[in-house]
Amino acid sequence: MFLGSGNAVFLLVFGMVDNENDKPLTLRETKEKEITHWLSFIKATHEVNPLVDGTSPFTEGGRPTVILVVSRADIIHKAYMTEADRVLSSIVQSMQKMFGKYLNIHDRAFLLDCRASGHANIERLRQCVHQPKKKVPKLCAEILKHVEAWTKNTSFPVISWNDYRHEMSKLHPFVGEEMIRMATSYLHDMGEILYMKYSDCDDDIVLRPQWLCSEVFGPLLATHSFAKFAKTLERKKFYSHDEIKQIFKEDWDVDRVFRLLEKFEILYKVHNDSTHRSGSMEKKYVITGMLDDCMPSNKWQKESSKEIYYGRRIECHDDTDSFSPGLFPRLQTRLYHTFDEIRRTPSDMWKNGIKVCDEVEGLVYMPKGWRAIHICVRGEGREDTKACHNLLDKLMNTIEDVLDISCPGTNVDHHILSSRSLKNHDDHDKIRYCKIETIIEAEEHSRRVYDGQFGEEEKAEDLLCVGCDTTLLRNFGYKADIKWMTEGAKQTFAAIMDQKQERRNDYRCMAQIVGMKYDEIKCLEEKAHSGTQHVLSTWSRKWAEEQHSAEAPGEEKETEKETLASNFSNLVKVLSHDDMQRDDAVEVIVEMFASLGIRRECEDDS
Repeated sequence: MFLGSGNAVFLLVFGMVDNENDKPLTLRETKEKEITHWLSFIKATHEVNPLVDGTSPFTEGGRPTVILVVSRADIIHKAYMTEADRVLSSIVQSMQKMFGKYLNIHDRAFLLDCRASGHANIERLRQCVHQPKKKVPKLCAEILKHVEAWTKNTSFPVISWNDYRHEMSKLHPFVGEEMIRMATSYLHDMGEILYMKYSDCDDDIVLRPQWLCSEVFGPLLATHSFAKFAKTLERKKFYSHDEIKQIFKEDWDVDRVFRLLEKFEILYKVHNDSTHRSGSMEKKYVITGMLDDCMPSNKWQKESSKEIYYGRRIECHDDTDSFSPGLFPRLQTRLYHTFDEIRRTPSDMWKNGIKVCDEVEGLVYMPKGWRAIHICVRGEGREDTKACHNLLDKLMNTIEDVLDISCPGTNVDHHILSSRSLKNHDDHDKIRYCKIETIIEAEEHSRRVYDGQFGEEEKAEDLLCVGCDTTLLRNFGYKADIKWMTEGAKQTFAAIMDQKQERRNDYRCMAQIVGMKYDEIKCLEEKAHSGTQHVLSTWSRKWAEEQHSAEAPGEEKETEKETLASNFSNLVKVLSHDDMQRDDAVEVIVEMFASLGIRRECEDDS
């Protein structure tokens, strides 16, 4: 698969068959998946940073043109040529139907014999893509001429910014550095050169971007099946500096090559335990694209001590969206550095996953299909809820940052992983999940979250981190259930209401107003833990049980007394009751919602 572009036209090149005995029809599904992946990439890239302006002859309504080019016509058996044309026509129609709103896909796919320069379809393709050269600023055009001259007789087309600026100053003595920098950035955006900026050393200019792909990334990640490379690397976890260095040409500035590889987050430097113990400062590197395929069996085992699980899923919105192949390797590198900085170096990585730890354990991986990312955290008990939320938040933020860099324009959906499915350690590729809207709908009706496919229910508080996750607070405001009170607000609220007052307008009166019996309240006074928090949890639990019982099938049951809905609106009313008059406690609730941007005036009547 090869992707190339002109000013406004993309050529997507793929082989129709692998050998003479292959029937084109049998390869259709595989080829359609490959084409869909690359068209998704073009769509996402163009939406964020359009490659062409609206005046281009290859742009229709802002949509760039894509032409499918099929190679290896020379090895297709003559008996299959008609079938090949039919399959290609079908693929074109399928892609037009899927991507028609985003891309202008040419009506014809060109089947080429790439060995014959005079092949009729090559001439037709040449005429199809012929276009006038796009005008560029004069200074940029001159820079390109000099770049061509500079790189003509060198195998290492990388130059430092200072040397580049010095050469440009000699050619254009009256052009200031800022103008040179602007012109260079323009050419970087055009893809003509790469302007690599560093925070701790001189910047680099890669004068031939194609060289970076074909001469650096290619041999670094190549398998033994690539005969064109004299030396390749064995797949393993760690590589020495010399092992990597030997695949590059001897006359290259290897330090610059390593710096470029680290900048692109294709590899990173580590010091493993053995080098620390021996006092050796030997450089060791991990190349994320060369890691083992399978997760080690001992990295996420079922453990009786792990009682709480939370998880998130980020997936492509639809078939026209796709994650870049470089997304997960870059994410692994970023996560390694993030946790290494806090002395929590990830315990292991494999091709599609990484295990991290920060008070609690975390797992990030890509299920089969590579169109989603799962983020899982687990702890030993409810006391670890805050740590789970913090780790989940840190992982999600890192992933969002990497998505913006690696997959700009890709539309994604966010889901909540099933806590029960995670705790049962279901197959990693079959972990159940639901939309956040499903949880919101269930909470609105005081129900549990129902999985219709498996006929199972889960509590919302098992899916979202109680006391930390503010999703439902933001969605419902004062109509949210009191169990979602943030941990900080709950501690402050309890500290105020636990202090016994002469008028008894403390947690005891609050318990009485919300329907707790005398014996229950008396029992609270004899316990050492917070009576306020017990009242809040009991109130919320009774309300949920009453709602659940009311919806259960069977004969209608008479209740002694209907429980007051356990939402913040009613909590404020309870605190403002004539027997309570606790404006100080009300202020805690008001401040909590104010911190979320929710004003008390927006509260609905209960």
